[in-house]
Amino acid sequence: MNISLPDLFPETTPPADPLMGRAVSLAHVCWRCGTNIALINPGRGPHTAELRCRNCDAHVQWLGRADYQEIAKFFAEIGSLFGAPAEILYRVKPREQTGEQTMGNFEQRDFSGILFRNDRKDKDTDRDYRGEAKIDGREYRVSGWVKDGKRGKFMTFAFKPKDEAKASGAAAPFNDEVGF
Repeated sequence: MNISLPDLFPETTPPADPLMGRAVSLAHVCWRCGTNIALINPGRGPHTAELRCRNCDAHVQWLGRADYQEIAKFFAEIGSLFGAPAEILYRVKPREQTGEQTMGNFEQRDFSGILFRNDRKDKDTDRDYRGEAKIDGREYRVSGWVKDGKRGKFMTFAFKPKDEAKASGAAAPFNDEVGF
C-alpha cells in the first residue's frame, strides 16, 4: 500500500523571483569547501530563502522574511541606479534594540569595504550610505551619496581614517599650569 503524504515544507518563494540564483558573498565560509560565495535558492517552511554554496551545493544559511526583503529592496535600488550587480555582498546585521547596523564579528579584508543604507537621515545633505573599509591595513569610515548627473545617477564616496575620527572627537588635555 502506497500512502502519499503532503509536503509539510513547500517552497515559499515564487520561481519567477529575480533574486533566485543570484550570487551572494558571505561573511563566513562554507563548512564543506571553504568558499564564501553562495546562491539564493527558494526556502522551505518558515524560511523565505536558502543560501547554498556555489561550489559544493551545501546548505549554508536560511534567510528569514525580513533579511530577504532587505536584500531584495537593496538589490532593486542598486539595480535601478546602476544596473543589476553580478554579485551581492550580504552581511546579516544584528537585531539590536538600538537599531544600529554594525559589522559584528566580521573581519574586514584588506582593500574591501561594506556599505549600509543610512536610514537615519535628518537633512537631504546627510550621507545616503555609511560603512567601513580597510585599505593597506588601515581602517576607514566610508560615507556615500547618490547624486544626479548629466548621464544619470552616480555615487560619490568619502573616506575618513577611523583613528583620525576618534582623535578629532577627543577633548584637548587639560593644562592647569599657570604661566607667569
